[in-house]
Amino acid sequence: MGLSLAATLLYLEGSQRVAIGSIESQGGEFGESTQLASAGRVTRQRHEYGADGQAVMPGGQGAPGLSEPMHPHPITATHERIFRENNLVGALNAAVDFADASRIRQTLQVYRAEYPEDTYVLQEGYEIIAACLDDPSAATRARAEAFWNTQIRSQTRRYVRRYCLAPKRAASTESE
Repeated sequence: MGLSLAATLLYLEGSQRVAIGSIESQGGEFGESTQLASAGRVTRQRHEYGADGQAVMPGGQGAPGLSEPMHPHPITATHERIFRENNLVGALNAAVDFADASRIRQTLQVYRAEYPEDTYVLQEGYEIIAACLDDPSAATRARAEAFWNTQIRSQTRRYVRRYCLAPKRAASTESE
């Protein structure tokens, strides 16, 4: 059972519609579709279909889709790993917000075991914050200042500043 499709592809340039080409497609039993990759070039791509017969969006950035409704692309092991890392970072941030140094260290131990690469230099920052919460000494402050000055791209940098380098607000609230 084949489905024939013919369309003229348009894009808007200012307030004018400009035709960039046309396509004709004969869909077969294998779900082959014809798409315009760029002006004047037509490419063929195979699509996966779900149990309900609806196409599944191909993964990857800029992957061309069909004009019909599509299921989102499937969750991969890479996605699962990213979700897990985001959950651990969220748990670390919550522990920091509650100023719970022991919880920071417990969660950080799990994070280090599962993500030893520490691409975003988060682990050292969380360790410094836990040290500042436990022992706000000159040594931990010096370590925090060194982190602040060198790890400019770390997302934990602002927390290090807030919990280790910022003046304590407790003294001002006691006098009120």
